[in-house]
This record gives sequence, structure tokens and C-alpha cells, in this order.
Amino acid sequence: MNIQGQQKLHSRQKKGDLLRLVEALSASDGFSLHICVCNTENIRKKLKSGLKFHFKSSLTIIELENKDHQLDSLITGLSELKANQILLITVFDSDFNSGDNKEAEIESVILALDKKLSEIKKRNCPVVIDIPLSLMNLLIEPGRELWEQQSGIYLFETRQDHYQTATFIKDHFADSIGHQYFAQKRILLTLYQAVYNEYQNIDSDDYLCSQFYLEGKLARINYKLGDYNSAYEYLMRQLKFLKRLDNPYLDMEVLNNLGMTSAAQGRLTEGLDCIIQARDIAVQKIPSDTHPIKAAVLSNLGEIYALLGDDEQAYAYCHNAIQVTERKLGKKHPQLVPYLIKLGKVCRLQVKYDEALNSFRHALHIVEKKLSSAHPYFPVIFQNIGIMYDCQKDYETALRYVYRSLETIEKILGAEHPYIGFMLNKIGLIHFHCGHTKQALQYLNWAMEIRKNSTNADDPLLGDIYTNLANLYLKQGNLKGAREFFQKALEIFRDKLPSHHPAIAAVERDMQKNNLSLEKLT
Repeated sequence: MNIQGQQKLHSRQKKGDLLRLVEALSASDGFSLHICVCNTENIRKKLKSGLKFHFKSSLTIIELENKDHQLDSLITGLSELKANQILLITVFDSDFNSGDNKEAEIESVILALDKKLSEIKKRNCPVVIDIPLSLMNLLIEPGRELWEQQSGIYLFETRQDHYQTATFIKDHFADSIGHQYFAQKRILLTLYQAVYNEYQNIDSDDYLCSQFYLEGKLARINYKLGDYNSAYEYLMRQLKFLKRLDNPYLDMEVLNNLGMTSAAQGRLTEGLDCIIQARDIAVQKIPSDTHPIKAAVLSNLGEIYALLGDDEQAYAYCHNAIQVTERKLGKKHPQLVPYLIKLGKVCRLQVKYDEALNSFRHALHIVEKKLSSAHPYFPVIFQNIGIMYDCQKDYETALRYVYRSLETIEKILGAEHPYIGFMLNKIGLIHFHCGHTKQALQYLNWAMEIRKNSTNADDPLLGDIYTNLANLYLKQGNLKGAREFFQKALEIFRDKLPSHHPAIAAVERDMQKNNLSLEKLT
């Protein structure tokens, strides 16, 4: 296809949810229910303006913005509704109390709409209900007539990241989705999946861009929920679209996200290859040496090199990502936080404890000044500082830090998230160092079960957990148990890690030191 053809295809593919809604309303003969979800007030205003532009005097608007009179407003509006009208009902949450009764007051609006649905149906006209994203949890509760009888659901979101780096997976906590609680992420997943299913039923190329972007959202939220296999599937679907969309920024995004997801699945070499491709495109297509997208990709490269045991490359890329970001955004910008955390982890691996601690403290200062103590990066940094104390053999202090962070991160990610398995493994290891063998065994087994249930059987972190269990059994004098877990760890490490990786050498050394046979593995 020539350039003109690609541009024409791309412009057709840009149809989004407003035009999909307009087409559905125009084709509606009688009652149909359409739910629009907006993430900002400005987006809601644009939705209203767009509907006014397309339907003009055929549009009737009822605004339920006052908690004391929302039912009266609805009844009055319905009684004044003329024939052949399209009804837009908007539900506000900004005018309600901010105290303990706010949720109950907002829920009363949804209940009022739910109870009046039969009366709304009698008007025999298309109905659009516009609600804020913050009210989705009330809408999708079991038994809600509004959700069960909707004819279509539409998503209107604004891009809040000037440099588009929010679409690049960095970790489980970055961007607006990353700091939401587990239950909120599940609601978003339900919403994105519902909208995506509607696009799947459209037999037209006109909405390819919208479908592509939704696949990206679904991939990112599944990644953050720890469902790496689902994230990978959506990213592979995006990969098929890339040649048709002809946009190098999207190439970088998908390859970066595919790399991080592959790494999370334990396919480190595949992940590294994808992110190297993303880096190469960034070098070719982005003239600026200080563009934040480059920093995101460089930092992710550093993280994967660290997992592969190449600490020098890891340090170079993580340090470079920080330099790029500081030159563009300064030394106090929130985008530095994930990069500083990754650099701190690499320094810890290199036994550069002072530099690691400085990196974590720098990140903590930014979170306190630019974000908030409620942001998940706060407990993540505390957790990493706790691991630092463990490395320095201050085990009691280490336990205080990691326990302080565990409960909060569970609320963000959910108790069965693979990252929780990582944390429990660290807690178990610290207890082992303290000589608390019973607690250590409890946490290591807990970590093992979570990782087994949420990742692949050859997950390298499972190898770490097996190694820790082997050392625990060795300390208890259980040579059979130690051999079994050392062998399980070594099988994973030899399969998933480079031959020079220090984890392989450490297991082989411990087995030989304690006269544990390697015959089954040679």
C-alpha cells in the first residue's frame, strides 16, 4: 500500500465512541439504552456538545446534579419529554458531600434511575446515561437493571500524559491505573472488556484504531492485575495491527509492553529482544536525546539485564534513563520514581548499598513532595529499603519495613498477585536469616503457591523460592528436601537464564558443598 493509501486507511480507522454512539442512536427505533462512561469533567462536556451538534433540537437533557432533588428532576424531565426525542441523562458526583455519606448519596441516584427504568422505557425513545468513571462500581453491581439492559456501552477518556509514556508498561504501579486499588482495577477491566466486545461485533475497518487502543488498555490492566498470559494475548493482537497503522510510536509502545510482559512470564530473552527493538526504533524515529519515551525503554532494558544477571549493563541503562529524564524534566519529576527504584535494585545487586539507599531516598522524597504518601510507590520504596537492611544483616529493621509495605500493596494488587509472591519470598528469606524457620517456611510456601497459581511452572522467581526452601531444609538437616528443591531450582535456572547467571553458580556451589548429587541433571 502506498503512503496515500496508508493515510486514507488510518483516517478511516480513527472513528471512535462518539461516532459509534451517534450511529447507534440514529439507527434506534424506539427504546434503547446507551451508557457513556467519562473519566474527566471536560470529556463529559465534550460528549454533551458532540451530541448537541449531531442531534440539535432532537436532544433532551436531564441533569441529576443535586442530591436532594435528583428524583424530582428525573420525573419532571420525563413528563416534559416530547415525541421522537433522544434523552440524555447526566449523573454528577462533584456536587455531593465529600464526607462519609457521599457514596450512599451517589448510590441513591443510580437506584433512582434503576427504579425508574420501566417508566423511561414507556417513553419509547433512545436513552443515553452519562456517568463518571468513579461511579462504575455502583452501575455494575449484580441485579442492576441499567447494566443488564444496556444496548451499548461507550468509553470516553482523555490522555493525561503529555509525552505518551503512560501507555508504556514500566512496572505494576506507574500511571493512573497503577495506583488504584485492586477492586477498582477489576471494575476497569470489566468496562474495557465490555467496550472491546462491542468492537469485536463491528464488521468494519473504520474502528481499527479504537480497537487497537482498547487492546492496549486491556493488556496494561491485565499486566497490572498479574494476568500476564491475557496481557500477552492482547499485545499479540496489537502486533498484528501495527503494519496497517504505520505509526512508529505505536511500534515502540507494543514492543516495549510485549517485552515487559514476556519478562514477567519468565521469557527473559524474548523480553529483551522486544525492548531492544523498541529502543532501536526510538533511536531512529525520535530526534531528541531527552525524550521521556527513550527513558522508559532504557530503564526497562536495565531491569531485564538485571534479571539476566548482567549487572553492568543493567546499571548503565538504568543510570542513563535517569540522566535522560533529569535533563528533560528536572530532578524532582514523578517520572523519575520507577527509574530510581530500578537503579536502587541494581545497585543492591552490585553491593553498592550506599548508592542504592540514596536512590531509594531520592525516590521517596519525590513521592512525598510530588505525589502522596497514599501512592503505592511509597510502600514499594519502603519494601526495597527493608530488603536493603536484610542485605546489611539488620534483620529486625528489615522485617519492620517489609511488613509495613505488604498490607498496602495487597490492597493495590490483590492478595494473589505474582508480585505478592515476590514480597512473601523476601519476607520468608528475612525470617530465615533471623533464624525463624517456622515463619520462614510458612512465607516461602505461601509465596510458592501464589507464583505457581499465577505464573508459569518455569518462572525464574519460583527458582529463587525453591533455592530458599532448599537452604531452609538444609539448615534443618533435611537433605532429601534440600536436594529436591535445589534440583527444581537448577532446572528452571538452566532453562531460563544465561549459563553465566550467578543464580546457577550459587545453586551448584551449595549442592557440591553439601555433597548433594547432580546426577539427575547432567
